[in-house]
Amino acid sequence: MTQRTRSIWLICLLGGALPGCQHFLGKEIAAPPQFAGKIETPVEVVTPGSYQAPAPAVQNATVERAIDLTQFSEKPSAPFTPREVQVLPLPPAQPPLIPAVTVSAAPAPVTEPFLLALQAMMQNKHEEAVRYLQAYDPQTQDFFLRMLPILPLVGQKKWAYLSHDEVQNVADQLKKIQEDLRPMTGITIGCLSFCEWVKAYGNYKPLGEDHVFVASTNQKPGDLVQLYVELRNFGSQQRTKGIYETVLASSLEIRNARGEVMRTIAFGDEKVPLQSRTPLNDYFKNYSFYVPDVPAGVYQLTIRVRDETVRHASKIASKTVEMRVGGN
Repeated sequence: MTQRTRSIWLICLLGGALPGCQHFLGKEIAAPPQFAGKIETPVEVVTPGSYQAPAPAVQNATVERAIDLTQFSEKPSAPFTPREVQVLPLPPAQPPLIPAVTVSAAPAPVTEPFLLALQAMMQNKHEEAVRYLQAYDPQTQDFFLRMLPILPLVGQKKWAYLSHDEVQNVADQLKKIQEDLRPMTGITIGCLSFCEWVKAYGNYKPLGEDHVFVASTNQKPGDLVQLYVELRNFGSQQRTKGIYETVLASSLEIRNARGEVMRTIAFGDEKVPLQSRTPLNDYFKNYSFYVPDVPAGVYQLTIRVRDETVRHASKIASKTVEMRVGGN
């Protein structure tokens, strides 16, 4: 039974239940027979020449074009020809690597006389230490002889555990070394100040920086200048038993703003050496003079001190200070 025939039968069945529905598509349709029992499935009678094969049903798909399956067919490949393999010879066997071992040379034996002397001192072999020091000149021997006794002391004990006597011994040795080295250093000038009065070392009253001195005239001398000077690092040698001497030669010069020397004064103190019972470590001098007859202005005063304590080895120190001079 065709689809069209099924549709007609369905409409006829429904039309039988509705009055007046006797025609369909312009054709008269007979009323269906009364239901008289079991409904049988109708059998469609097909006459020769009237059968048409139904079109194949395609669900949810539309065939747009035919697929050529031949393109997926496996093509015959070329016959396999193995390549010629070149066999390389193996490298020769290498010996196992052995890490390099650095052999340090044995330390050279100690040959410096001072180090041998120090080693002997550490072992309490004092006479042997003195023999090693004989390789040096007398002044170097004296220096080492003062240093060697204190080196083992401070090397074997901490500072906090040194007794008062041991500390005093170290201080005395260092002081003697300083006294020996002092003549080898150059003399230096420390404090330099114009003062109202001077009584002792470090005991003086300085004038103000803007103080103006009055120059001399033909009728009266100028102001008295007191120049306080502190000296250090000068020689002090023993001349006679228990007496030490220091020889200093001092002078000053005054220059104007153009650098011209206006006045030079030599004090001649080298003629009267300084004497003391103990070596002098530092000293002060009060150089006094009257302001010379010079025009009012600002001058540069330079003090020079020559240490002549050690003959043929004199040393000079100098220092400059500004000096203001006004009119009468």
